[in-house]
Amino acid sequence: MDLFQLQCFDSVAKNESFTLASKELAISQSALSKQISKLEMEVHATLFDRSKHRISLTEAGKIFALHNSQILQDYSQLKKAMNDHSPANELRLILTDGILNHGLSKPLISFLNIHYDNQLRVTIKTRHTNRALSDLLEGRADVAITSELLSPYLIPLERTNGYPNSIRKVKWCEDQFYAIMPKNNPLSSHKTITWKEYTSNRLIYLNHVFFDEYMIADEFYAQGYRPNVAIECDRFDTMLDLVASDVGISMSPKCLLKEDPRIAMVPFTDPVHINIYLNTIPNNDQDSLPERFVKHLLDYQKRNDS
Repeated sequence: MDLFQLQCFDSVAKNESFTLASKELAISQSALSKQISKLEMEVHATLFDRSKHRISLTEAGKIFALHNSQILQDYSQLKKAMNDHSPANELRLILTDGILNHGLSKPLISFLNIHYDNQLRVTIKTRHTNRALSDLLEGRADVAITSELLSPYLIPLERTNGYPNSIRKVKWCEDQFYAIMPKNNPLSSHKTITWKEYTSNRLIYLNHVFFDEYMIADEFYAQGYRPNVAIECDRFDTMLDLVASDVGISMSPKCLLKEDPRIAMVPFTDPVHINIYLNTIPNNDQDSLPERFVKHLLDYQKRNDS
């Protein structure tokens, strides 16, 4: 068993629901179920009673929960203790994957050049949004850079799971989603595309942490649409090749799309925006490395927007 399996168990037990737990952990329900099944196989016991509408712990699950809670608590305290001994010139960034392609590379290089003489060390890891925020809260990161979808058809992430009050959330920039399709698709000549038109096509589902597409699928169903998912993949370039081969259509923020003669990009009639946020734990030291990094990104974006 590993730490993530223990976190999966904790979330299902706390929420009494695989659906809510998958949203909290920002993974698909099928992936969550696999993690729990592997855990149950390893401990040779059924941990959850799935026979009723509301998931509940079995007797074995209750015993496991007691030990699991202590393990997670000890792990959190260990990480916080170790953070006290981390180098003062180390900056730990947690990103939702794809943000490096969203214009972070240049301001990051600029920041590194400014602090060249300080021998600044930067570590970058990618996580789903909720796990990125958990890393920030538990002291495993100094700055979490996350994304949030905004649309009449999509429930913003913070409304779904609740945004921690102890995190300071600052909007950095925004982008807009486009439907992407082969040039021979009849919709490619449209100025805009509706959600109904989009979901009437065969879709290529990109299991990409930057997009939170599992939430998009949930909201399609909530609005009465039944998307026909032809293929699921986890690589952006593979998705583009599949679209160009007329296997189906997909969607992407404009920032990730480059000019491609094989593919047409069409905006949605009801625009879907994605906001990028800089998340930190507030402190009184405005000259701390995380505070200076956030200010540098905001100033860099402001200069480029003007």
